[in-house]
Amino acid sequence: MVSAELPENWQELIAGYVLGNLSSEEAVLVERLLKEHPELQQEVEAFQDAFSLVSESAPLRHPSADLRDRILGAEDHSSAQPTLFMHRFKRVAGLGSVIAASTMLLILGWRVTSLNTQLQQANSRVETLARDLQQAKLQNQTIRPVLNTLQQPGTLVYSLQGSDRANAASGSLMMSSDQNKVIIVVQNLPELPSGKIYRLWAKVPVETTLAYCGQFNSNAQGFVQLTPSASICGKNPTQMFITIDALSDPTTKGGPVIMQSRT
Repeated sequence: MVSAELPENWQELIAGYVLGNLSSEEAVLVERLLKEHPELQQEVEAFQDAFSLVSESAPLRHPSADLRDRILGAEDHSSAQPTLFMHRFKRVAGLGSVIAASTMLLILGWRVTSLNTQLQQANSRVETLARDLQQAKLQNQTIRPVLNTLQQPGTLVYSLQGSDRANAASGSLMMSSDQNKVIIVVQNLPELPSGKIYRLWAKVPVETTLAYCGQFNSNAQGFVQLTPSASICGKNPTQMFITIDALSDPTTKGGPVIMQSRT
């Protein structure tokens, strides 16, 4: 950001500094500004790049006597107060019409570059906001069903922990009071190889074996919704288990336990 302490014509001073057509007092001023405001060095480099493009695109030609007289005499026909830029333009015009035009093109090129930079920064912010919005939508899709389920009276909630096969995994399981919805929210659940599936089981007091409640796969969101495959799963289970099974395995007995609720 340009400091408010800079003179209003700092852009013109830098343009003249790059072109080498400053007075000795102006050159001293620019050198002092560069020391006090190191960020201005980037502006100098931008002006130098713009001037290089201009100077390489056209050969140096001296203006005709008539054009030079009109340039130098333009101020005499204007009632406006002469500006530093006009004085500089007149001095440079004596060196050649291309160089004189370069001063204006230099400043215009710098301003275009600045606007392009601002546009790129604005586009980057828009992209960041778009990603944040998408993430917020995904979070809402996860959080809203959880809140709706938790607000129902009689909802069962279980804290899940990983077994030795997935000791970094953790999460929660919620079962609605009407037993028609199970929500599983997990972290660090390993991705499954092809042909494998996670299966959910319930330990119900009235049963001697685990009751099969459904199956699911892992996903990046760590959020799973499923409808229990048997009503017995909702008979106040004392513990919930998640196993890894082959898709072709029968649902009468689960495979290795990957997560289970705390007792």
